[in-house]
Amino acid sequence: NTGSFTISDALDLNADITLSGIGTGALTLNGSISGSGGLLKTDSFPLILSGSAANTFTGQANFNGGTVTLNNVGGNAVPANLSINVSAVTLGARNQIADTALVTVTAGTLNLSGQSDTIGGLTMGGGPAGSSSTVTLGAGTLTIKGDITYLATNNPSTATISRTSGRINLGGSPRQFTINDSSAVTVDLS
Repeated sequence: NTGSFTISDALDLNADITLSGIGTGALTLNGSISGSGGLLKTDSFPLILSGSAANTFTGQANFNGGTVTLNNVGGNAVPANLSINVSAVTLGARNQIADTALVTVTAGTLNLSGQSDTIGGLTMGGGPAGSSSTVTLGAGTLTIKGDITYLATNNPSTATISRTSGRINLGGSPRQFTINDSSAVTVDLS
């Protein structure tokens, strides 16, 4: 399937749901998503979480491939923990991820695209050997209300937080930075 597909109805996730095998066309979830389940996205198709009401599902969002755009104008597109693995997640609006969410970028990119957001904590790395995890701010501000960890499991190559004019805000409280040693790189922290 190369055409785009939109679901405008509300979704109630009573269990985890897997989105896969859709083709190359974009899937847009435009209705609110609630329930105790989580979202698992696989394959390379683009996924767009949009709508005018905040999502309230309590399961984790796992994005394992392709691109994901978070563009919910009514509130959080991701109301729980977020895992990014071999995927590129871009914010299309501000405040798309819950302030309490623990965000893990194993091998992929979280791009604020100049937007601002607050998260509960950040873990980077731990992907396959040679992989990289990146958080790109642009002109946006990422407020991190918890600790920041770099995992050297499997010897990933890099973990990078880049910015144009944006900034990291540690929320006015002490934060712990844990940088584990990777034998794949000469300098673990610079």
